Amino acid sequence: MQKKLYIYIAAAALVFSACKKNETDYLFDKPIDERINESLSSYQEALSQAPGWRLIVYPQGLKPTGLEVGGFSYYMKFTNANRVNMVSDFDTAMARVSSESGFRLKALQRPSLFFDTYSYIHVAADPDAYVSNSPAGQNGVGWGSDFNFSFTESRPSDTIVLQGNSNGSEAILVKVSAGEIDSALNKGALRNTIDALMTYAENTSFLSLPITNGKKAALSFDFGLKLLQLFYKNDNNSLVTIKSAFAFTTKGIWLKRPVTMGGYTFQEIFWDQQNRCLYVVSGGNKIVLSSESNPVLAFPITTVIGSQFSRVVVPTSPLYGQSSLFISNYEIARANIKNGGYNLDLGNMVFQFDASSNRMVLNTYVAQQGVQFLAQTLYSYSVNGDSIKFTWLSESENAALIKSEMAPLLDYLATDSFKLSALATTSGFISLFTSNDNPSFYFTGYLSE
Repeated sequence: MQKKLYIYIAAAALVFSACKKNETDYLFDKPIDERINESLSSYQEALSQAPGWRLIVYPQGLKPTGLEVGGFSYYMKFTNANRVNMVSDFDTAMARVSSESGFRLKALQRPSLFFDTYSYIHVAADPDAYVSNSPAGQNGVGWGSDFNFSFTESRPSDTIVLQGNSNGSEAILVKVSAGEIDSALNKGALRNTIDALMTYAENTSFLSLPITNGKKAALSFDFGLKLLQLFYKNDNNSLVTIKSAFAFTTKGIWLKRPVTMGGYTFQEIFWDQQNRCLYVVSGGNKIVLSSESNPVLAFPITTVIGSQFSRVVVPTSPLYGQSSLFISNYEIARANIKNGGYNLDLGNMVFQFDASSNRMVLNTYVAQQGVQFLAQTLYSYSVNGDSIKFTWLSESENAALIKSEMAPLLDYLATDSFKLSALATTSGFISLFTSNDNPSFYFTGYLSE
């Protein structure tokens, strides 16, 4: 028994000795601190020695609020003195005039890039909603963006993937040529591209991309939230919608993810300044987007109003698809309200549908010396085939005050039935109301879910 005990003690001593020896063995060939320092040095060298970089940040901090936003681009020139010069597509002023600030590399859980003095990249994350122009409309959140980022790989390359340290924003750094960074920082190329694209879209009601089987996809831009939507009908005649976040570049717009549709795959939409058109490149082939005089995509929505789509906003300025009769009667109603004794200015008319109750509320906004008031009129509605008929139910006190002045428009709602259609435009879906009883009376408004 005693002999066996000696054997066990000896074996334990060997195991303990082996453990002690392994304490100085490393899983990698170098200690972790040394590897992190080498990684930071390699990133410092890569950033400062490149001609320039394009950083695109896709904010993620507003997702809990249900808001979806696109990206922001920054053209950057880093120096060994830990200074960075940049322009940004956050707004046209930042896209035109470059700004210098500081940066540093620091080891957190992963090697990280810090922009440590206030710069263009901080504006989208500014908690002051007035400064950041936050789409959330409140202080404290900005665009949910970041200004400190972790490198996701230990060594740099020509494309560097980053992740925001505060909000988890997705970001990517792409090395650009000396010519591209010079045109962005010193020649206003980013500002020029933004202006050209927004002007082109504003003056182009319908934009199409040819796809398979002779069909076309419609494109719609939301420049406020930096989102692009593409719509087309598949072989089953069902509507297909592809949505992508985007950011501006000196060449056009860059999509967050590659888009595959109709036999094409692309991640960038280029602006051709000479020919004043947009195009994509797929498989080495250039495909030009066409400006159309008529809607690329139109379909009836009478049977789905209030469910798939519920809100139509008729703006104060004329919109595509509004008949001369509607415009004429609208101007009469506007003048009536202005001269009706209360000195009111007619604002947006908002049709709000609820399919569960078959009710529609017409919210008419009016203003008196800049102070806005709401006039509400409640209707029930019934659907028969592709026709919808409204029946007046009640009205608010404000609506009663302007009822006679609004009669040139409201009388049609009270007497006629309508057909509702959706049209895809470069600025989003619009809804077309066409009177079945008076076909020369039709109007449009911005359509949303």
